[in-house]
Amino acid sequence: MIRRLVADGVPQRQVARDLGIGRSTVERALASDRPPKYERAAVPTSFEPFVPLVRMLFVMAILGFILMVQMGRVGMRPMTDSAQ
Repeated sequence: MIRRLVADGVPQRQVARDLGIGRSTVERALASDRPPKYERAAVPTSFEPFVPLVRMLFVMAILGFILMVQMGRVGMRPMTDSAQ
């Protein structure tokens, strides 16, 4: 948008004023060959303390599933209440 306004003949100061940004921001935008890239610093979440536990539970669930599949391949079936 900045490039288009300046190409249409709007002075850089006016572009800055109209868009509510600084003149140096307009200058940087015109000097750059690509749009600005917003980068946000990573901030730990409230879930962060639980990540190791969730990973462990996930691995246990996967291992349990693999064990169940392997047991099924050799003919073993899980016990049910009616089989006892």
